[in-house]
Amino acid sequence: MNVAKPRIAWVDAAKGLSILLVVFLHAQGFSRAHGLHLEVYSSFNNLLLPIRMPLFFTISGIFAAGAVKKRWSELLKSKVALYYYVFVAWSILRWCYFAFVFENPIYVTEGSAEELLTLWFMPTSGLWFLWVLAIYFPLTKLLGYCSRPVVILALIATSLMILSDPDVVPFWVLQSLSLYALFFVGGAWYGRRAIDWLIRHPALALAGAGAVYVVAGATVQLFENTPAGSVLVPPGRLILSIAGVPLMCAAILFACRVGPFCRVMSYLGRNTLPIYVAHQMILVAITAAVAAAAPLPLVNVWTVPFATALAVIASLGLARILGTFGDRWLYSSAGLKAAFARRPMREQPSLAPDVVVESNRM
Repeated sequence: MNVAKPRIAWVDAAKGLSILLVVFLHAQGFSRAHGLHLEVYSSFNNLLLPIRMPLFFTISGIFAAGAVKKRWSELLKSKVALYYYVFVAWSILRWCYFAFVFENPIYVTEGSAEELLTLWFMPTSGLWFLWVLAIYFPLTKLLGYCSRPVVILALIATSLMILSDPDVVPFWVLQSLSLYALFFVGGAWYGRRAIDWLIRHPALALAGAGAVYVVAGATVQLFENTPAGSVLVPPGRLILSIAGVPLMCAAILFACRVGPFCRVMSYLGRNTLPIYVAHQMILVAITAAVAAAAPLPLVNVWTVPFATALAVIASLGLARILGTFGDRWLYSSAGLKAAFARRPMREQPSLAPDVVVESNRM
């Protein structure tokens, strides 16, 4: 089912807000490494922790619904190969950047020889989302051969397991992959119907999801450090994320009645890939430059929002400057296909949302 234009605008706006919040999260992390942030920014990011990446993955799943219905050969070529290619291309650039230009102030092992040997199959950098996304597309199609209710229950159980004891699954990227599969698959299977319902009942969604979110949040806070916490806190956190997605979507739907907000966020939502792949390298340079400068008035107040805005603008500007070269070689696999096929490139389909899993990794 095709989504009407107004729906695309606010769904793109939700995607755009998500990537903006991800950049803000990383800006806060790099700024903190230099002592250039306020604790209020950490509190703000912690407040959004249950919502930010579940929302991003859900929207990615919604946009992936058409792709997972394609034949296996088409899916593997158009999505899996595409995302893995972009992951590899930018992983090489990012490795060189942190090996020879700037040191990652949080994960100093980035740019090491060890990382270069392992990042292809077990990523440790902030580009891990592309690697995960290349897995989610075929995984969703494969799970489509099974009973959907049974699959959803199994994914809920998996998420609860990770929330209860992350070490059950080794390595953080596999933990994130297991935790957020529920949202990607759920978005692909039920997202369009949920959007239709949300558009008809935005106030009800806002009030209902908000009430569930408040109750779940209170439960987590109340029992987190009690003996009952091991039983009540993991499902409470999962409910926070499940309720947070329609809560944020309903809020964005109302916010999109303000034209400038909707236009800006929708634009960001349609251009998440250039922001995602480049923003952390840019943030490292910005925060290092601010830290190296002489003390500036209120530097702890403005560094994080300033770095966020500048990183977004610079990432989009870099994509514009790269132009055709970037379109062919850095943001899609079109150039590689053309080189091997020795034929003119065909226009690439627009990418599904470049959703970033919530993780403390940079």
